[in-house]
Amino acid sequence: MTLSADSTSFLPMPLPTEPIGSIPRPPELIEGMRAFASGSISSDRMESLFDAAVHHLHNWVNGGPPPPVQPRIEFAGDPPEIQRDEHGIARGGIRLPQVEVPIATNSAVPLGEDIYSRLRGSSKPFPPATLRQLYGDHDRYVTRFEEAARAAEKAGVLLPRDTEALVEEARATPLP
Repeated sequence: MTLSADSTSFLPMPLPTEPIGSIPRPPELIEGMRAFASGSISSDRMESLFDAAVHHLHNWVNGGPPPPVQPRIEFAGDPPEIQRDEHGIARGGIRLPQVEVPIATNSAVPLGEDIYSRLRGSSKPFPPATLRQLYGDHDRYVTRFEEAARAAEKAGVLLPRDTEALVEEARATPLP
């Protein structure tokens, strides 16, 4: 199967069509790549999402089924605004376990104007009372997280190896 420029408009990211060395890189990207390489910017679990996307895309272009379709983030109003739940988390979109079983409000909305803030977005941990109200105890949190991770795997947004790693991370996450 050959992909043309027109046939990639549904993809979550552009596919480079030139050797990587010839793609122009703006200074902000170069700075961000250096920060990532030095450990200043965390991939924040996005690597597993990208791995799953590339896995499905690779299978598809090699004769397999098309990648699974995920729900879109919900918008409403004029001008359109992202619809958020009671915790400030966007409704719809890809539902990773950290979104379905949150311990913080994670957002792509940066808290600052610098490149690091724009790349990281923002995260605001829930207060202990909110965590107790949502999950009761650590075991209930881990059970719900694992259920959400398995659902994300079934939806095609996580690979099995990443599901297990995320569940182990949830088990190691202390809750007050």
